[in-house]
Amino acid sequence: MKNIITCTLLFAFTLIAGIGCKKGSDSGYRMTANINGATTFNTACRAQQTGTQLHITGQNQTTTTDDFPVIGLYISNYTGPGTYVLNTTTDPNLMNTGIYDASLSVANPSINGSIVITSTIPLKGTFSFNSSTGASITSGNFSCINTVVY
Repeated sequence: MKNIITCTLLFAFTLIAGIGCKKGSDSGYRMTANINGATTFNTACRAQQTGTQLHITGQNQTTTTDDFPVIGLYISNYTGPGTYVLNTTTDPNLMNTGIYDASLSVANPSINGSIVITSTIPLKGTFSFNSSTGASITSGNFSCINTVVY
């Protein structure tokens, strides 16, 4: 139950963090990935850092509502460029996770994978993970502005 609540909260934040991507505001910052072997994910990308927590969201908003699918990446102890191994802990202070959601439903957290941050301005990197429902997210890339909140 704790895992569902934690993942739901992370998913809610992922949706909120993606609010800045509105129709016509595509700045060239993108997130791409292969979902189950197909190159189907290519959306606007946004990141937000609060303290040591980093949230990276790939999601389009072409109307007043969020478009799906959504990929969210969360690093609890972000320290800059490097490799962050995704885990299944429910402790938000230790959690690194990827979330894939094809529709407005319960978020599907990662069961394994990694995020590699290669640069900070703009924030760039790669990612891959397998979700708890069996979706395989591979060859992920992102380039986005990292909004730091103090």
